[in-house]
Amino acid sequence: LVHLHEPELVPVGLALRRCGIKIVYDAHEDAPLEALGINRHRPAKGYALAALWRCHLALAVRTFDGFVAATPDIARGLPAGRTATVRNFPSLERVRPGELPMASRPPRIAYVGTIAVARGLLEVLDAMAALPPDDPAELLLVGAFKPENLEAEARRHPGWTRVRHLGWRSWDEVLALLDECRVGLVTLHPTPETVTSLPVKLFEYMAKGLPVVASDIPMWREIVEGAGAGLAVDPRDPAAIGRALARLLSSPDEAARMGQAGRAAAVARYSWDGEAA
Repeated sequence: LVHLHEPELVPVGLALRRCGIKIVYDAHEDAPLEALGINRHRPAKGYALAALWRCHLALAVRTFDGFVAATPDIARGLPAGRTATVRNFPSLERVRPGELPMASRPPRIAYVGTIAVARGLLEVLDAMAALPPDDPAELLLVGAFKPENLEAEARRHPGWTRVRHLGWRSWDEVLALLDECRVGLVTLHPTPETVTSLPVKLFEYMAKGLPVVASDIPMWREIVEGAGAGLAVDPRDPAAIGRALARLLSSPDEAARMGQAGRAAAVARYSWDGEAA
């Protein structure tokens, strides 16, 4: 049995299948949509890759023995009788709420993941720059810039004075850093590949007991506001992002209630414990 997880590997799976080996394909993203999104500034390359991945996936659907889909939307494009939807939720055993009370934490905002324009970097910097001069709020960026030259542009932004870029950190370091924050941020732009995705960081923040400020994408809004776990905002509106951050940073009791509600929702619905079976 061979488990493949990228559309580039479909030809390898086809060759192995001829040798009698069973193949499971892990569709952890909508590859054609991702190709279009990543290459939005190079549309010819994006359309070519998207077409290639659609051909590869059509061959996989006809040939492979099983599929794993990371979201229900991705699963809808795969054969129902051979597909299991397994969402990438955090393990509650590893991701536990921090012990420091919300009111005792410094006014820090956490963003964990790839740092990119499409992931809301510039709007968040605008929001940080617009905070009052005496506001002590600090944004922790944990991850790498994509592309790398974006970091130079970000450092020239007026909002950078409130930012601490920590680069890549180990998983245990990230969990410890989240224990010292008051808000988890996930304001990605509503690109075609984003609106059907389930961002892992959202559920990690919730499992950590952090209130979240998330993009007002319908599926995300339903999760966040349905659980009472935070605030959904227009990710392209720096003023709306700033208001949400200021509200949670200035109201530790409300932030704590939202964080507890997020943790309760993670325990009930959004954990690896429920997906493993």
